[in-house]
Amino acid sequence: PPADGGAPVSSVSSLVEGVAASCLLPALVVSRANPGRVHELWKVLEQLPYTVRYRLYGLIHARLEDSSHPMLASARASTAEETKRMMRRLSKDNVKQYGRYLGKITHCNPSVVFDTILGQIQAYDNLIVPVVDMMRYLTAMSFDMLTYMLLSHLSSPSKSRLKDDGLNVSLWMQSLSSFCGNLYKKYPNIELVGLLQYITNALKSGQGLQLLVLRDLVTKMAGIDMLEDLSAEQLQAQAGGETLRSCVTDLLGIAKNTKRSSMRLKDALQKHGLVAPLFLLIAQQRSASVFLTDTPHLKMLGELHDRCQETLEQLQTFVASTFTPSEYASLLPPVGDLVASYGVDPEVAFFIARPVLVFLEQKIVRKHSTPEAGAQPGAPGAAVE
Repeated sequence: PPADGGAPVSSVSSLVEGVAASCLLPALVVSRANPGRVHELWKVLEQLPYTVRYRLYGLIHARLEDSSHPMLASARASTAEETKRMMRRLSKDNVKQYGRYLGKITHCNPSVVFDTILGQIQAYDNLIVPVVDMMRYLTAMSFDMLTYMLLSHLSSPSKSRLKDDGLNVSLWMQSLSSFCGNLYKKYPNIELVGLLQYITNALKSGQGLQLLVLRDLVTKMAGIDMLEDLSAEQLQAQAGGETLRSCVTDLLGIAKNTKRSSMRLKDALQKHGLVAPLFLLIAQQRSASVFLTDTPHLKMLGELHDRCQETLEQLQTFVASTFTPSEYASLLPPVGDLVASYGVDPEVAFFIARPVLVFLEQKIVRKHSTPEAGAQPGAPGAAVE
């Protein structure tokens, strides 16, 4: 218990969680739109860890899906109908008008609104850009609920992540991945840790297709993309500096206005210690994908291996360009441990550590040369050195 004699923090957190699940969130769903009420509720919920908040969102959404609560079922049906009506009229010309309307209807029932919108996006990928643009009027709590609904759709066990041919990624997966990249780049106030931790857990369980989400995140937020077909001139330009490489390869201009979003991605990875786990899991997935993937298609195995390699290169390029060599070195285990303790292939271990090899070598040289440089010819320690 705390020194002032109050209640333990864990019991207070459990009490707040129980009140929010049984009273506050259900009352918000059946009440009228009131941004002040949403703001006050968010001031309470934001004190909780994101795992607890997502569990609360899951509980209230499950109760909305359950038809045994008449008031909740009525609120869900009316909100879903309003959202579908809005999506039918949405175009690039009326984004601002419907953005304000979206902000209003998400005050009460954001999970149903986002569930409906994400369902539409999975079917029609041309809605991604207008939907992202019209979310500028959402509250912090609505953005938090949106992240939960994104994770719910990405992790849905009822959907196949491959097309019927068993070779290509499903359109719904590609649409959600692209939506994540555009959303997190445009709005800096959304918490990234939930999505990054989900990708890490998915890789740990062997779901290599979730690398598509990480690749789109790095592409959109940091402006770093791996080009598959390079011309002779583009390949030659890769031997130049950063400016030359970006001018030649960034033909679509994806690297523009990415400084702020790339720093957000860097801070999220560094704060929650996800740089080393992602490197290790991608490297392990690269080695094990050929043996653990249950598919009769040889082309699918090759594409999955290539996707792991491309994402590994993309992540290494991002980390090397945003972290200082000393920060980079502090985040990774030594090359020997990568190979011996974590089962990473030697060539991959050296590839991951390549940006800091020169820094580590210079550090060792300075460490051994400093005592010799500091010792004077007639000093007592000079002979010993």
